[in-house]
Amino acid sequence: MKKFICLLLVLSMLFGITGCSSAPEETIKDSEPIEGETGSSEIDETKEASDTLTIAVASDITSLDPHVGKEVAAVVVTNNIYATLLTLDENGEVAPYVAESWNVVDDKTIDFKIREDITFHDGSKLTAEDVAFSLNRAIESKYISYIINYASNAEVIDEYNVRLHLNAPYVGSLINLTVPFTAIVPKAVVEANENALIEKPIGCGPYEFVEWEHGNYCKIKAYDGYFMDKAKTENIIFRIIPEGAQRTIALETGEVDLVYDLPVNELSIVKDNENLQLYSTPSLNTWYISMNNDKEPLSDIRVRQAIRYSINAQEIIDSILYGAGEVANSIVPPAATGYVEGVPAYEQDIEKAKQLLADAGYPDGLNLSLAVAEDTTRVAVCQVIQNQLAKAGINVKIDIYDSSTYYDHANKGEFDLAFYFWICAAGHADYQYYSLLHSSQKGPGGNRSFYDNDKADAYIEAARNTLDTKVSLENYKKLEEIVYEESPNAILCYTNLNVGASRKVDGFVMQPAGYHNLETVVVYK
Repeated sequence: MKKFICLLLVLSMLFGITGCSSAPEETIKDSEPIEGETGSSEIDETKEASDTLTIAVASDITSLDPHVGKEVAAVVVTNNIYATLLTLDENGEVAPYVAESWNVVDDKTIDFKIREDITFHDGSKLTAEDVAFSLNRAIESKYISYIINYASNAEVIDEYNVRLHLNAPYVGSLINLTVPFTAIVPKAVVEANENALIEKPIGCGPYEFVEWEHGNYCKIKAYDGYFMDKAKTENIIFRIIPEGAQRTIALETGEVDLVYDLPVNELSIVKDNENLQLYSTPSLNTWYISMNNDKEPLSDIRVRQAIRYSINAQEIIDSILYGAGEVANSIVPPAATGYVEGVPAYEQDIEKAKQLLADAGYPDGLNLSLAVAEDTTRVAVCQVIQNQLAKAGINVKIDIYDSSTYYDHANKGEFDLAFYFWICAAGHADYQYYSLLHSSQKGPGGNRSFYDNDKADAYIEAARNTLDTKVSLENYKKLEEIVYEESPNAILCYTNLNVGASRKVDGFVMQPAGYHNLETVVVYK
């Protein structure tokens, strides 16, 4: 929690000085959210540790290439295989990692000195060529460019020095380089085969890839040549268990040591078991329903507004999250720097929704599909929304997909409605606004509502290309006025991040983005 709070303070200073199952039948409105610890990297060196840590995850990996697979299911693994140019220290401050130092030459130029003792997992030496290649590849990636395309290009100065050229001043220019999507990859490997890292990643992080059996597990092992302290546990196995209750049972029986994405209806089970421990922290996560603005009838603003007026987000929080959440009024979470205070949230008004549908030419209602990736909690949310929309005459068919199929389907706009959650990994508002609302990010970039509005684009660009916080916030306020009216997405709620663990686990620290670092984690015998 200290790290999380410090991160937000750092972001605030940057922003201010220089310019992120079935649904339960009963609602539980009066229940108190169950709280857990945030963890510590400290371990007991006197205890004997196992050589293997097993983690249960909800979804299969989408890609092991960091510039392609940005979904949580992928990043929880790749974050431990690759390394980024910069990182966050224990106080949440931007710190050296692959780069041992940096120099802000001017508001559009940053120089980085690269460490000379780093090797990739294939034994090859990391140089400025790999760094510049990786940053330029990330800038051009249709999947993750939004995190770094504030820069025009990276230039090699010499063997261990790189210069990053910015398009304009940008408040997140350093902290964005700590996000896992900007990881450094081996130039020679990717130039030989552009798709090489999707199935067999080669990074320079604390763990190297061993094996990925699709839909079953992924194995990694500690890298002996890691340029920092070697990871505490030799082997890590990520087991893919889509059903939430089954993940908890696996934890109770000792089949797994950690459970990511612990369903809220399982929290009390973990909390009340003396052999288990619960980690929990406020996340940087926003849940929302994306509405495909490119397709009829969702191209009609009145239909989109009708959907928003049909939804009761508090009911979702009470019935699915057991009260552990907050109704969202913006795509940006309150913990992010640049969050706009006072933005109104849509309140459920079924009669108004029906009238809007009638005005749009659908007095008898309409039929839509709602896509969701396979996961107990997410499907339960969609079932609640399905029931709510039915009251306004909107009949919804829920389509459930495995993760890789789901995102491929969504990136091509082959849906009506789709359930998403988006983690504000960089901790500032531009990370959400640009990726989810800017027209240049349609599809793989994150804008899966295919929203396209010139004024919205202009406000987003004006807010991100300045170091003046007042200018940014004023543009965000104007942007929120447009988004409230046009409703490209139906914003639902902000959630907590929960992880269950065996009491034998030590050295685990919660990360608000959900991309947990595992090199300090041990499992005692």
